[in-house]
Amino acid sequence: MTRNWLLNPGPNVKRSADRERLYQELGRFVDLFASTEVLLQLTLWNMSRVPNQIAKAVFSGVKADLAMQNIKRIFEATDAPAEKRKRYQEIFTHVGWISDARNLLLHHGLSTDDEGVVATNSWWALTKDRIKRLHITTDLLYDLASDTIKVNSLLQINMIGEDDVRARIEERSRTDWERPWLYKPEQQHPEKKPRRSSAPTRQRQTKPR
Repeated sequence: MTRNWLLNPGPNVKRSADRERLYQELGRFVDLFASTEVLLQLTLWNMSRVPNQIAKAVFSGVKADLAMQNIKRIFEATDAPAEKRKRYQEIFTHVGWISDARNLLLHHGLSTDDEGVVATNSWWALTKDRIKRLHITTDLLYDLASDTIKVNSLLQINMIGEDDVRARIEERSRTDWERPWLYKPEQQHPEKKPRRSSAPTRQRQTKPR
């Protein structure tokens, strides 16, 4: 059973200091991901090669998922090199994981259960196999923030075409884009539905000769 985080923090959640630190890490992560959404927009503008004023009109309101889809479509339309597609696919994979965690946190808030703080859609999921849960710790939020910093650095570097400018930024942000990936989503384990037993096959009867 989950409880509201603010009204009842649960038996395994310390008050004051730990809660404040968790909120600080959460705020840091959310702020960093806002920059990710901006950089994805700018990447889309850059790759679509339309004037900024037109990009504002056409791409206004495009969220992270749709921006990544559109960038992939541009790669198809322009027959982008395989190495470039692979480079961006790595970034997009991690953005997808980070975005899923971010959406679960911001759309459903924090709750607690007997194991601690969680973000879950269990209150609203129509069926059990659609329930998502993420155990929230300061370490997990740190990992999400660290990967978001890496994503933002890579997006900036890949957006710049001039070799000399790119080299300077790569050197300046080396500690950001060289850091290892830390976050990997938890494996969800929905309850499996019992399989229906297959109907017995009818024996084919042969006519007497």
